[in-house]
Amino acid sequence: MLFTTKRKRNKYNKINYLLKKNEEEKHFHLVERGCFSHVMTPATCIIHGITVDLEHIKRIHPGGSIAISLAENRDVSVLFDQYHFGTSVMHKNLNRIQDESKSGQKSFYTELYTEMNHFKKKDTKMSLSMILLNLGVAVATALSWIGWLNGDWLSCLLLPFLQWLIFVNVGHEAGHFALSKSPTINHLACVVSHFLFVNTTHWYLQHTVSHHSHTNEIDSDFDLTHFVPFLRMHTTQKWNTSLEKRLLRGALTTWLTSTFAESIVYPLQLLLSSGLKNEMLGNYTALMKLTWGSCLLQFVGSIGIFIYPFSVFAYGNNFIKAAFFAFYPYVIGSILFMTFTQVTHINEVVQNSQKWKHWTHQMVDTSLDYSQDSFFWTYVSGGLNMQGLHHCLPSLSSSHYKEFYPVYRKVCKKHKIKIHETDSLYTALMLYLSHMKNLSLS
Repeated sequence: MLFTTKRKRNKYNKINYLLKKNEEEKHFHLVERGCFSHVMTPATCIIHGITVDLEHIKRIHPGGSIAISLAENRDVSVLFDQYHFGTSVMHKNLNRIQDESKSGQKSFYTELYTEMNHFKKKDTKMSLSMILLNLGVAVATALSWIGWLNGDWLSCLLLPFLQWLIFVNVGHEAGHFALSKSPTINHLACVVSHFLFVNTTHWYLQHTVSHHSHTNEIDSDFDLTHFVPFLRMHTTQKWNTSLEKRLLRGALTTWLTSTFAESIVYPLQLLLSSGLKNEMLGNYTALMKLTWGSCLLQFVGSIGIFIYPFSVFAYGNNFIKAAFFAFYPYVIGSILFMTFTQVTHINEVVQNSQKWKHWTHQMVDTSLDYSQDSFFWTYVSGGLNMQGLHHCLPSLSSSHYKEFYPVYRKVCKKHKIKIHETDSLYTALMLYLSHMKNLSLS
């Protein structure tokens, strides 16, 4: 959080505004989200039309240096709102008090975050009961890894399922700074729990920044580029006849190999990058300086998961066992990753618009929710079964989703914002598969 305790407020008052607010456009961005401005230096960011010098808050930001590095040289207005809950200190420092009479389109944001501030008194980080549950699963996961190293078949079979639970309930939340108030704990949790699924450094850029700032925006959401040209991911992407021919091949490739790309291909591109800037990911020079070591460690570990079984088990007639132990965790992990992350954002219902009144409207409109009352599906999906709520409040731990969802539903209903929802994961999956087929056929 950018502005926090009273002891630190006097330090925040030293923030140097390199570019004063444009009075005629005080509620609008000076540059498009995700684009670069010549007026910015690597140590600045834009928040609601104000270019802020980050040097003064790098060392005291309670979210840590990694959170600040994600803001450098980009417009982070949406991310700022998502993680700061519209506090009075924020309004004072940015001179951005909401005027409901003039900005009615933002009243949903205002009310939702007012409710969030009330709920915040109960603490938005992971609940104690969820911590204990995840510790139990973590122990089981560690035992499965030990069994996998020793060639135990049952451990290998259970490993991707247990690792998924740790990834989506611990690693995913830590990547949104929702696990702990400690930046160090959040990053370490990411590094440990992201194995088999993603690389933490790339995940910060791809997921925390790109996807959560530009959900389902064809030119800005990195998640819509994963499988191009194998598959068409959005209604606005161009269609060609080859898509129809390679529908089955493309689907199998993406569903069985997504974790290979996330864990090996993407981090390798980061490690070998010379320009340290990507059209969608932005400038990540500062982030790489902070996380280069952990990025390399995870990359080497991911490669090691392939090499180890062949170096230990591939003797005599055990080549099949070696291949199974090397590929099975990644393949099953990929299927789990695709199932829970894709079905809620890629279907006909949530891809009907590219224009919204406010970013909170966008987050609700581009998400499909299901089984919101089920603890089982909330835990297995890491709260992704309530995707709209998660995108509006990414720093709220999923351990609170069931409790807060009725409030979220009430606010949406009051402001006539439709929640897209279905009864089960199965129905959501069928909507996804049908939509993907239609995208490939025409």
